[in-house]
Amino acid sequence: MLDLYLTAPSEADLAAALPMLRVHDDKHGDVWQSAGLHHAMDAGFEFPDAPGYHANLRLLDGHPDRAAILAAAEPFRVEPATPRRVFAGGVEDQPVPPIISDRQFAQRLAEIGIITRDEALAFVKRGDVPAALQAAIDAIPGEADRFAADMQVSGATVFERSHPSTLALAQALGWSSAQMDDLWRRAAAL
Repeated sequence: MLDLYLTAPSEADLAAALPMLRVHDDKHGDVWQSAGLHHAMDAGFEFPDAPGYHANLRLLDGHPDRAAILAAAEPFRVEPATPRRVFAGGVEDQPVPPIISDRQFAQRLAEIGIITRDEALAFVKRGDVPAALQAAIDAIPGEADRFAADMQVSGATVFERSHPSTLALAQALGWSSAQMDDLWRRAAAL
């Protein structure tokens, strides 16, 4: 994990350098993705005696764009001995909840862009399995394990972190145990 404290002349300058941390929101246009499987972003705060656009970026290990982000952020990086605003008791410091609801699971997957908002709603309302999850289920080796995962995902109202189908789905998605723990922690906060 690496925390970066950034200051740019404007939000537009930082956004131009870090487009991989932006998402499109129908209501607000392009906005910062405040959290994902591999990062957290605290952006847009001001200090009266320090002009500019300030942001804190926490990069977790394994971010697919880590090298590009580090290179793009370098001109904006500041390293004060004692930052005035830091991440406080982050979600990653919380224990991993053993169970989350199907709504929390779907909402978090939509927040991080694994599934769309429409897919999340259809998943919770009708049990329609989103395409990305169905593809992961279809990739699980062994007919019995694949069937168990399909039943779990399509019919569960709660998701257990340690359930064998959860573990099989994580493996099929290529997610580490730490990534799944982060998903569960952040979903539980919704």
